[in-house]
Amino acid sequence: MSLVPLFLAAMVASTGYALWRGGSPERVMAAAFLLGVAASSTLGLFVITGAFASIPARLFAIDVIWAIIFIVIAILANRLWTIVFAASQLTAVLVHVARLAAPQMIPTSYAFLTVIWSWPMILLLAMGTRAHQLRLRRGKLIPPWKAFSYLAELPSRI
Repeated sequence: MSLVPLFLAAMVASTGYALWRGGSPERVMAAAFLLGVAASSTLGLFVITGAFASIPARLFAIDVIWAIIFIVIAILANRLWTIVFAASQLTAVLVHVARLAAPQMIPTSYAFLTVIWSWPMILLLAMGTRAHQLRLRRGKLIPPWKAFSYLAELPSRI
């Protein structure tokens, strides 16, 4: 039995919830997540039939780009969950690196370890959106993005 339909349903629910009820970091993360999944799906990676016998170069490239985007968002966002989210994607990238270092890795293990990190990412996005909603209900407003005082003061120093 394939878990792809369940994953897609959970992803649509989580990203939809984040886009509908999340703050700007949740929405940006959801949009980036959707774009990454769309890019990965164009490679036909929802059907794992020996494609992981070698390293899919385009998937590796997408995962690296995705990790960079998530890390930048995690650095800029004023949310703790984004750090774990970015770390999950970085772990998927490290699986590719491990495969490069150990080509004898079993293809099904490589495939599993590459895609498994998407599940906690879906959960983290939903939990982050829920936490945002709870903060709003309590009237606890925090800025969505970190203020970098040096950058904010730069024009006044010139």
